Amino acid sequence: MTELKVLIISDSKPGHYTQSQGLLNQLEKKLEIKSSVLQLKPRIKLANRVLRNMLNRNSPYAERLFRWFYRFNLPQILACSPDLIISTGGDTCGANALLAKKYQCQNLFLGSLRGHDPSLFSAVISTTPLPGVENCIVLDVAPTLVDQDKLKQTATTFLKDKQISRDEKLWTMLIGGEGSGYQFSARDYQDLAQSMLTLAKKHGIRWLLTTSRRTGLTNEKVLQAALQGRPEIAHAVYYNEKPEKVMQAYLGAGRMIFSSEDSTSMISEAVSAQKPVITFRSDVQDINPGHEALIRRFSQQGYIRRVEITELADFSLRDFQFNKIDLEKNYDQILRLIKTE
Repeated sequence: MTELKVLIISDSKPGHYTQSQGLLNQLEKKLEIKSSVLQLKPRIKLANRVLRNMLNRNSPYAERLFRWFYRFNLPQILACSPDLIISTGGDTCGANALLAKKYQCQNLFLGSLRGHDPSLFSAVISTTPLPGVENCIVLDVAPTLVDQDKLKQTATTFLKDKQISRDEKLWTMLIGGEGSGYQFSARDYQDLAQSMLTLAKKHGIRWLLTTSRRTGLTNEKVLQAALQGRPEIAHAVYYNEKPEKVMQAYLGAGRMIFSSEDSTSMISEAVSAQKPVITFRSDVQDINPGHEALIRRFSQQGYIRRVEITELADFSLRDFQFNKIDLEKNYDQILRLIKTE
């Protein structure tokens, strides 16, 4: 196979598209690929369920329903059949299976099948085993857009633009908020800010800090009251006040990465940066079981160390054993599947 024609089916949700594109980026390191994107959205949510039932029964009317109940524009790549279809998210699951059957090509779906027959897919990609799904490929970490070379380039440009020395010892702080069962109070953010100042003094570092949409403007004000103008902060982005895309630069420039536990995507990007990662949480939580399982596995494999916010100031480098994830090995099974079919 000289050139692999790949179709990504997107539901326009950034988190889903990031995983599909992240997987494509990894495949492009080993294969010559021509890619295209199909933007797709059901006119009504019920369409997903009806299409799933038709596909599971191998109904001849599935394609007709698809054309009636989904909004999409078929890209030019479909004029010549794709060799591989990739998608993430429930709204794309049925379309992935239907188009793979229509064009007799391989297909990969990232996520939970939501009742779809696993045999509709060449492989189902997940970060946790899926019971009853024999063709499930379990990755150590979900695909991200993190690339080591790009991280270095982005960090170099960022530091030059912000007039921060490349020799400076920087740590990165990624702050989220409520989500996946985690809750953070104003006191938690006050404790976090104080811990950052304590750690900066103890280890001779400065911080690259960014909040997120989940942090909320009120909680950002708490952080700003404690940190704004402090010499321990090399650069800060308060997302709800003034959003700025600094994730790649921060991951590239920081020697260690700290992240709140509420976002698996933030933690996955941090782990993919192949640097020591420390995650923190409050003592008020009712964590989603799937989220907890993934975080616990990261901890058991040595990719992260978990601490309470109240313990953060006492964090010791001597106690931290860090295992760097092997990203190439992470995708070996997928590459073997594609090359052998």
